[in-house]
Amino acid sequence: MENPSFCPHNDCSCLSYRQCICVGRLPTPVSHDGVDNTHRVCLEHGDRGGGVLDLQVNWGDLWQFVSFINVVARDEGHAPFGRIIYPAF
Repeated sequence: MENPSFCPHNDCSCLSYRQCICVGRLPTPVSHDGVDNTHRVCLEHGDRGGGVLDLQVNWGDLWQFVSFINVVARDEGHAPFGRIIYPAF
C-alpha cells in the first residue's frame, strides 16, 4: 500500500491509513528499552502548525493503547473492544 501524502516516511511499508493516521512496518526493528519496536504510527497534526507525530511501537505499546481506549469506551457507555489475544512468545 502506498503511504498517504502526509506521511514523510517512505522507508516503512504502509499497512493501513485513515484520514490523519497511518500504520506501517519498520524496515528494520529498532531496539528501545530492551524491546524491538517493529511498527510506526504516524499522526498528522495540521492544526498545530503542520507536521507528523512519529511513534515507533511494539506489541506491548499497542496493548497499553488498546487498554486506554477501552477505559474511554467504558466511560462513554460503549462496549470495549473484543478480547485481547496475547501472542505466543
